[in-house]
Amino acid sequence: MRHLIWRFLFLAILLAGTWKSNAQSSLILLRRVTVIDAAGGPARRNVDVLIRGDHIERIARGISAPSGAAIIQAGGKFLIPGLWDMHVHIWDADLALPLFLANGVTGVRNMGGHPDDLKRWRMELREGRRLGPQLIACGPVVDGPPPIHPDHAVVVENATDARSAVDHLRLQGWDFIKVYDNVPRNAYFALAAEAKKDGIPFAGHVPLAVTAREASDAGQKSIEHLEGVAYVISSVGDQFRQDRLARIGKPPQPGEMMKLPLRIGNELNTLRDTYDVNRAADLFADFKRNGTWQVPTLSVARVYASIGNAAVYQDERLRYAARQERDSWERNPIVHIEIAKYVEGRKRSLEETMRITREAHNAGVPFLAGTDSGGVPYLYYGFSLHDELALLVKAGFTPMEALQAATRNAAQFLGLNDSGTIEVGKHADLVLLTADPLADIHNTRKIEAVIVGGRFYDRGNLNEFLSDAERTAR
Repeated sequence: MRHLIWRFLFLAILLAGTWKSNAQSSLILLRRVTVIDAAGGPARRNVDVLIRGDHIERIARGISAPSGAAIIQAGGKFLIPGLWDMHVHIWDADLALPLFLANGVTGVRNMGGHPDDLKRWRMELREGRRLGPQLIACGPVVDGPPPIHPDHAVVVENATDARSAVDHLRLQGWDFIKVYDNVPRNAYFALAAEAKKDGIPFAGHVPLAVTAREASDAGQKSIEHLEGVAYVISSVGDQFRQDRLARIGKPPQPGEMMKLPLRIGNELNTLRDTYDVNRAADLFADFKRNGTWQVPTLSVARVYASIGNAAVYQDERLRYAARQERDSWERNPIVHIEIAKYVEGRKRSLEETMRITREAHNAGVPFLAGTDSGGVPYLYYGFSLHDELALLVKAGFTPMEALQAATRNAAQFLGLNDSGTIEVGKHADLVLLTADPLADIHNTRKIEAVIVGGRFYDRGNLNEFLSDAERTAR
């Protein structure tokens, strides 16, 4: 029902002329804008950008306005490519999609959700029946027994199961395959081989049955949350991995759940204390050689390290989260356990995550920006990507490098040759800012307008998207 209401509102606003009619022309000319193309070169100041249909036709100074072109005076503004959030979980498109667009996110990679909904939303977006970012999605995640998310998982127990799962998911038309924590060792390597044979990428967590190095060598295209990395670069890390592996599927012992926060805290603190720079350098060299992308989701580590922080629990963006989501966040023990050893471990884990990100990046490992919005409490569709970019800069990226993690790198990873940078012939997914993001990465939040497939949405339109999402959340 809500997606019907959203489409009705979309048509009503369009017909009422709330969106600037001249900006919906098939020709748009941005005047005297500063172009930050995300290709790595210096900003081009006071240039004109001509958009025809859904592509960039020309970038130069003093372009003559074609007949019928909508002219946007953009002097003093900054143009960047549309942003990608490369790790999200969409459960309600009517809530998520307007929030993405309002925040300049014109593409997302969905890492797990309800397959029927995702397939329908992806088709509606591609056919223009729904307004939102480009949606790249896996189907049900591939997990071992017992599956962590049984409502959207394909369970594999052996190599035969794994090969069948790959073939099935490919034939269903999914963009990639996501692997999860409990996939057995033989099934994992069979999946990797079958995915390579079928030409479909696989990504996700590093199952406990394999190491991060083995996952990289097997061709896993991206590792989410730096999964498994700390186990490899700690001198005692593999024992923690083996211990966790041995507990899969076994019922908890009496009193074990009460001890769990202490065990987690001990593991996190020990991994931080036994960080081995030589092991790290060797692993990062493997990642670079294999082209294994990292999606560190620093925002997740920051949330987990913020236990007891009232600012997190009272964030003004809570109004964009559905009531049932807010209720579940308040009950989630992961972000509310105020046991000293556990809290210390989470804070030190954030430090280690930032260090791994910095040193891997310096070693030439490729990175993508992703948030895990929809998967972790107190993260917000669209908004949290800007937080992630700021955390990447805090970890040691330049503002340009952080911006590239959400633009050029995403397009390169996905094989989208017509996206990710501002160049003639590229797709016209763009964000117009009122301040320079290369001077301060926080300026990516200062959005004046968003261009999606050549259609221009000004600040008033974006505020409407926010208002609609807020109503949906209520």
